[in-house]
This record gives sequence, structure tokens and C-alpha cells, in this order.
Amino acid sequence: IGLQVLAVLPILVIAMIAGIAANTWRPQGAVVLITLGIIGCVLLILIIFWSIWMQASLMQALLDDSSKTIKESINAAKPKLHSYFWGSVVSGIITVLATVLFIVPGIIFGIWFAFSSFIVLAEGAKGVRSIRLSKEYVKGYWWSVFGRFILVMLIIIVFYLIVGIAAAGLSSVTGMDEVGSILQNIFSMVVGPFLSACLLAIYLGLKSIKGQVTVSPEGDRKYTVVAIIGVILIPLIIIGASVLFALNAPKDTLRSPQQVNVTK
Repeated sequence: IGLQVLAVLPILVIAMIAGIAANTWRPQGAVVLITLGIIGCVLLILIIFWSIWMQASLMQALLDDSSKTIKESINAAKPKLHSYFWGSVVSGIITVLATVLFIVPGIIFGIWFAFSSFIVLAEGAKGVRSIRLSKEYVKGYWWSVFGRFILVMLIIIVFYLIVGIAAAGLSSVTGMDEVGSILQNIFSMVVGPFLSACLLAIYLGLKSIKGQVTVSPEGDRKYTVVAIIGVILIPLIIIGASVLFALNAPKDTLRSPQQVNVTK
């Protein structure tokens, strides 16, 4: 929980400062706006890096069975951040590409690559190798893993509903919406460690069944190539969709008055 708080706290502080500044200060001038844009981009990069580091530290703490302090878990995860980040990027890109083709392939790849982060931290595997090892662990047990994922998500959804009802009740009784929001935020901070613990339990279960799996290094290249293609294709798909939406918007605007006249 402490690592989850460390991950969220800087984001909340920056968001609070930005909200106060937006309500009290109206910047003027191109130089000021450009400067604020650059500062915003730098802060965003730092927040992303910090969040990834804390998530890796949380997983490292779970692997160490809470035998280390928060500081020791953070330091233990630090040397593996490059592989952790690259593995997450490659698996994320491939999963997104599979989802674009159709939802089902995205689910299949998502289950295959679900344990890559733990493999980086527990076995010291590099980024691309970690997602291949994750797939090897899941091989032959895909439906079992999928079923456990569904069960975990159902548990989270049920508790979300309970907390939501409780938050609404507290807000109604106290007359302050902030009370309900605080309760929901506290629960959201608990969800991350709970989900990570469930993933770890599934990963360790597979590892106890299959032992230490290995893959040949020759297969790493094709995953890297697919990831690079994804880096190119995904922005193009987003830009293309935006352009099509922009081109169709005027047609809809012009069509509406005609339809109104016809109706009259």
C-alpha cells in the first residue's frame, strides 16, 4: 500500500497545483504558453517514469514476500526498469495491434503476456524475452489463466459496486461529496496491489507446475519488429481516424439543416 501511495501522491499534488493555478491565473503571451507546455510535457514524462518505477517496486516487494523495506524494494527494482519498461511497451503494442484486428486476438495476447513484468523482476529476463517466457508459461493453461482473470475482475467489480454504494450513502448522510470521493480513492489504491498479488499467485502457480521455462534467443527479433511496426501503425491509425472524423463532421453539419427543412 505504501508503494501505491508513493505512486499516486505526486500525481495528486501536481494535479492539485495545476487545478489551483488554472482557477486563479490566466497566462497570456505565446512565450508563456510555450513555456508552460514544455513544463507540462516534462512533468508528464516524469510522472510516467515515476509511476512505472513504483509499479515495478510494488511487484518486487510482492516477489520478496515483504521481507524488504519500501526503500529496499525501490532500489532492487531500479536496475531492471529498462527491461521492465521495454517489455511492457512491446507487449502493450502487440496487444493493441491484435485488438485493432479484432477484440478476441487482443484478449489472447493479453493473457499470454500478462506475467512478463514479474518475469523481468523475478528471473532477470530482458524485455522481449520476458513476454516470450510469459507466453511459454501460459502455454497449455490459457483457459485456466483466463478463468482466473475473469474471477479476479468479477471480485473487483463487486467490491467497486459495494464501495460506490457506501460512498454515495456517506455523501448523502454528511452532505459532502468529498467524503465519498475519498472512500473511492482509498479503494482505488488498494485495487492495484490486490491485482498484482493475484497475478503473482497465478504466475507462481504456473511456475510450480512447469518449472523454469526457457526459450531460444532467435525468436526475440520478430517481436521487436512487430513492436516497431506497431509504433508506426498505431499513430497512423489514430491520425487517420481523426482526419476521417474531421472530414465527416462538416457533412453532418450541412445535412442537419436539410433534414430539418424536409421535416418541416
